Amino acid sequence: MRKNISFKLFMVTVFFFLLFIVTQLILQSLFFERYFIWRKTTEFETKLKKFEFQYYNYVDDWSKAIGLINEFEKNEDSKIVVLENDGTMSYITKYYDEKNDITKINDVKEIITKWRNDSNNAYNLKTATDIITYTVNNKNYDFKHLVCVSSIKKNGIQVKTIFAITPLNEVSDTIETLSDFYMYFYIVAFVISLILSIIYSRMVSRPLRKVTKTAKKMSRLDFSEKCEVTSQDEIGRLAETLNFLSANLELALNSLKKSNKKLKIDIEKEKKIEKMRREFIASISHELKTPITLIEGYAEGFKDGIFEDEEKDYYIDVILDEARKMEVMVADMLQLSKYESGNIELHIEEFDIIPLINKIIKKMSTSQVNDKKLNLITDFYEKEILVKADIQRIEGVINNFFTNAIRHTQQDGNIYVNIKDDKSRIFIEVENEGSFIPEEEKNKIWNKFYKIDKSGNKKFGGTGLGLAIVKNILELHKSTFGVENTEKGVKFYFSLDK
Repeated sequence: MRKNISFKLFMVTVFFFLLFIVTQLILQSLFFERYFIWRKTTEFETKLKKFEFQYYNYVDDWSKAIGLINEFEKNEDSKIVVLENDGTMSYITKYYDEKNDITKINDVKEIITKWRNDSNNAYNLKTATDIITYTVNNKNYDFKHLVCVSSIKKNGIQVKTIFAITPLNEVSDTIETLSDFYMYFYIVAFVISLILSIIYSRMVSRPLRKVTKTAKKMSRLDFSEKCEVTSQDEIGRLAETLNFLSANLELALNSLKKSNKKLKIDIEKEKKIEKMRREFIASISHELKTPITLIEGYAEGFKDGIFEDEEKDYYIDVILDEARKMEVMVADMLQLSKYESGNIELHIEEFDIIPLINKIIKKMSTSQVNDKKLNLITDFYEKEILVKADIQRIEGVINNFFTNAIRHTQQDGNIYVNIKDDKSRIFIEVENEGSFIPEEEKNKIWNKFYKIDKSGNKKFGGTGLGLAIVKNILELHKSTFGVENTEKGVKFYFSLDK
């Protein structure tokens, strides 16, 4: 017979709650009264010691001693009796509560009488180093009294014995009150536990039934996974259903995931390769079309003899110039393809960046700089700045930034070169005066064959591959790089580790 899991959860919850209640009742009946008496005893002894110390100072001044005894009895709801060595008892009678006080005195007298009748008590008191405390049953009441006995000594000789008695009726009253309270509390708690158990059991079993129903539908696909559960409840039925899935689920599902993942990667890779191939063919076709057309046209002109002798040298120079441009473009494309394929290995070394920049500045002071009357302004005075990088690749980066700056700076313009120190790295900046780069173009200029000037104006030259190569070099160096518009023009920058 199969048992409902809701019933199981309900019974387990109720069982543990009942176990908790029974445990509480047992602990309360066994230890609460003892603990309460122990605590009362400790507090009473502490206050009696304080009283004993003060009383010792007033032992010869009975008027002050009376005031001290009155205060203690009032504060502690107790009775103090002083027993002299000759057996005389000294105590205070309260006339405003004479009947009740006489009852207390009679109780103390009875306790002292029993005390004196036991010869061992006198010896124990003399040898005791602390207060002697015990409890006695009061024949007139149904509760106990706490009795504390202490001796007053002068020069090592016992001169007085102090008896302090306090009722423990508050313990009985407290226990009785708590018992009544806990009885109602446990009844209410039990009812609440029943309600919560029902709700909890339904909350757990309901989703399990839904899972079972779903698993049965999945079993029609013949996926399976073994589930080692033998209980005869909803979880057991769920396990029986899932066992249909256990045989082939892991193998089939994992195999399908791996195949799909591999297929997806292969498809994306093929798409990327195909896209790069199309872009490459389109770009190279476009970029080589103009020089090839020029070379072809001028070559046909030479063949047909349409050029005069004085024009031949000019057109030969045009053909050679276009051929060199094609050579540079092919070299750049081969270099870029190496970077994009990840076949470039950097040769990192520590070197001084200042001489390298000065070398490039000196090299760039060409006829183009002089013809445009450009000023190269540096803003670094350090004798030495050591960086860790591939010096050959970084030289290419700085060369490209300078070339672009020269190309896009107007007549009589300025080019600024600056180095900024940023703790663990430096930033190299090349800024030129001129027109700004549109915001939407900033990220595109790093793409291959991308040119801001769409008119094909020859004065800006370039193959459109320089910044794409620079981007790959700087990414290999894990450099922070970019371009931004400034008040003066455009600034390219990149970082190198120290």
